[in-house]
Amino acid sequence: MLVKCSTVVILGTAALMLMAGCTSKSKSTPRSAAPSSGPAAASPTSSSVTGTWQGYAGVGARSTSVTLNLRQEGEALKGNLAVGGRPDLSGPVTGRIEGDTLRLRLDSGAVGPEVRVQGDTMTGMVSGEPLNVRRAR
Repeated sequence: MLVKCSTVVILGTAALMLMAGCTSKSKSTPRSAAPSSGPAAASPTSSSVTGTWQGYAGVGARSTSVTLNLRQEGEALKGNLAVGGRPDLSGPVTGRIEGDTLRLRLDSGAVGPEVRVQGDTMTGMVSGEPLNVRRAR
């Protein structure tokens, strides 16, 4: 009897984990009008990232303001990055967007942030610190 009960508990737990995984994926999966034909077709960047994005980089007392102005043409990006108190991480940028990943490089040659775009939010890392920006309205 003990073997049957533990088997039921294990199978029940596995089923709940699978259901939770399916639920969380369906909430974060972008929807598009066109049918998906691969990773690029499921790109949430069907809308442009052109515009102003504002937020913060860092944590707690080490956080600083970030403003990102972007202009997107296809997968190519151009713009300006301003990281408060960090002229080494600020200035004109160029980059690319591939799927939901945006990669930037400062014109000075420094590697800029790599972020994930989710609707009106971008999250990622800049100079080893977490970066969170939202599209300005």
